[in-house]
Amino acid sequence: MIMAGCESLRCFPQNIHFISSIKIDCYKCVNLREFPRISGNVVELNLMCTPIEEVPLSIECLPNLETLEMSFCNSLKRLSTSICKLKSLRSLDLSYCINLESFPEILEKMELLEEINLEEASNIKELPSSIENLEGLKQLKLTGCTKLGSLPESLGNLKSLERLHAGLLAIPQAPSSIVDLNKLETLSLFECRGLVLPPLLSGLSSLKKLELGDCEIMEIPPDIGCLSSLESLNLSGNNIESLPTSISQLSRLRWLYLVNCVKLQSLPELPLLLVMLGASDCKRLQFLPELTSCLEELDASILQALSNRTGERLSKHMSPVQLIFANCLKLNESIWADLQKRIRHMIIASLRLFYEKVCNSIYFPLSLP
Repeated sequence: MIMAGCESLRCFPQNIHFISSIKIDCYKCVNLREFPRISGNVVELNLMCTPIEEVPLSIECLPNLETLEMSFCNSLKRLSTSICKLKSLRSLDLSYCINLESFPEILEKMELLEEINLEEASNIKELPSSIENLEGLKQLKLTGCTKLGSLPESLGNLKSLERLHAGLLAIPQAPSSIVDLNKLETLSLFECRGLVLPPLLSGLSSLKKLELGDCEIMEIPPDIGCLSSLESLNLSGNNIESLPTSISQLSRLRWLYLVNCVKLQSLPELPLLLVMLGASDCKRLQFLPELTSCLEELDASILQALSNRTGERLSKHMSPVQLIFANCLKLNESIWADLQKRIRHMIIASLRLFYEKVCNSIYFPLSLP
């Protein structure tokens, strides 16, 4: 049932009961101020960009509802606790509901709800501890909830959670229970100013992407090397002076961002599979003691891969290495010279082996200066 953009729709007739499965689309019905008093087999309900002020108790009459879309409902203030009766609900979108005052208590377990989007719901001040009853939740988006002053410790009980987007919050610290989220793959906490991290991170064994940019963090937990699945780490814009030596143990790390870490003075040995190191505007950075040796070992690993693979699979093992140190004013000139020399060796050695293995009939004389 599509009524999108119907300006004449002001309310639904009461007590409509749908027997057959139906999807209702009321997108941009700009005069629809009352939540539809309907019941029965509604599986999708789109009320995006409507002036509805409240989701009432009667929503429990939609037991088969799977998707509730209410983003950009700027007048929405309240959501009934009876939403926990929607045992079929899988997706709830309340993003950009800028006047939503609170998220309701979840009084019963909801096993099928997988996604909640509260992005830019900027008037919410807290989440209830009963959020732990969302046992099937896989994705929680809170980015831009600027009045949210804390995350409940019960968050750690969301054992199915895979993606947590919580940037631009006013939280002083991440809940210690966050390390219990052993299925979490993405954790984004960018621009949570003054953020303090848990002292240990060892429980986050599935984490692939960690976004901590511009959080004014002063110290990274020393056991960060235990994040065995981590592929991307963004620490840009923080107040760190050094990185834990355990970072070299991140065997799957490929992208490391340290842009504008103005207090950073040195780098430890880095992981071998790193293909991107962004460290522009690290104005106190003086030493790269293990970087060149890391590149040399990376070169060796590439050559070994090349010796065993040819043809169309070759490019997979020759990912370009990007090192960005723009405006790092204190880097020693000798470091730059040594770095350039080793990169030149890498290029020449890789090209030589490429032609030996793939184009062995071509004579390719190269000599080092």
